[in-house]
Amino acid sequence: MIKPIADLPLTDSQVLTLVGEKTIESNSSFINLEQISDTVDIPEDVFYDAVTMLSRKRYITVEEPWTLGGGIVSLTVDGFKKYAHACLPRYNSIIESVVYQITQGTLDHKAIAAALQEKQILVDHVINVLDQKGVLEAISHVGGMSIGSVSPRLKDTPIKELLSWFKS
Repeated sequence: MIKPIADLPLTDSQVLTLVGEKTIESNSSFINLEQISDTVDIPEDVFYDAVTMLSRKRYITVEEPWTLGGGIVSLTVDGFKKYAHACLPRYNSIIESVVYQITQGTLDHKAIAAALQEKQILVDHVINVLDQKGVLEAISHVGGMSIGSVSPRLKDTPIKELLSWFKS
C-alpha cells in the first residue's frame, strides 16, 4: 500500500511514488509510463490526470509527448526530493554520506556511488541539489558527471541546515 505524500492527493502520491521507485530500480532518469500504469489499480484517465497535475506542480517533466497509454517522464529535482523525503527512510544518511565523500575529495559521481554502494541516480540527485544551492559545480559530460569546484561552505554548513536543502 502506497502512503500519501504530504500536500498531494492520494492518486498523485501513488503516481509520484511509482515514478520514484521505478527511477531508483532502473537507475535511470527516464521512465516509460507504460511500465508503471499497469502496476496500479487506478483508472487510466485518473492515472494520466495525476501525471498532468504532477507535471504542472513541477514534480515530473514529460520528456516525450504522451497520450493515454504511454509517454516518457522524469522526476524533477523537487519531485525527487518530495518522493525521497516521504519514501526513502535512509534519505538523510545517503545525503550525509555523499557530502562526506565530496568533502573528503572524491569528485567523481561513479566513484562516490561505488564507495557508498548506492544507486548512481541517488548520488546524482544529491550532487544536483548541492549544485542548485551553489556549494559545488556539477559538470555534465558524455558518460555522466563530475564535480568541479567545491565551496568551503559545503564543509562548514551545519548538517541540520544542509539536510533542510533536501526537503521540498
